[in-house]
Amino acid sequence: FICGSGASQTASGSAEADALISLLFERLPSLLSFDAFRGVDLEALEALLRRTVIADTESLNTQQEVLAALARLSRLGVQRALLVSSPTHMPRCLRDASVAAARLGYEGTVLASPCGTSWTEETAVVVEPPHRPDGGASAALFGLVRRAAALAFGTTATESGRRPAEFLAAFERLLASFENRKSSTV
Repeated sequence: FICGSGASQTASGSAEADALISLLFERLPSLLSFDAFRGVDLEALEALLRRTVIADTESLNTQQEVLAALARLSRLGVQRALLVSSPTHMPRCLRDASVAAARLGYEGTVLASPCGTSWTEETAVVVEPPHRPDGGASAALFGLVRRAAALAFGTTATESGRRPAEFLAAFERLLASFENRKSSTV
């Protein structure tokens, strides 16, 4: 069980992979709410996970992550790898895993499963940054989303809280005006 996150960090500065592992153990008891886990010895499962879960905090990107993970799995003789990532990230993850498997001569099977992207009760919107060398239209969209988030939630990571309600109301009206324009041209 290898958790990676590239160079991503949580708001508190810890590696995202470490935060994910902490969340795994925090939520482990909730597995009993699923029929498939009824009767499972959670203490034994936790002991197994504590012996086998690895946080990859060295890799800086998806390519490095999957290369390191498949190399480790290959050394251990593991013949089946399951990639779990957000739906927007999965195509790039699979591409990089295919390249890494070919480079390493990994003869096992690589499977993939998209996961939910929100660790909170709120609905999450994930905007994947552009990864094409030319940027294209997605770069402009990502720039607008980044600017809007900075305006709504603060311009620096150290600012806390939301901007005044007046700004958010004005921003909501602006978005609605664009939606109205789009629907009237259809």
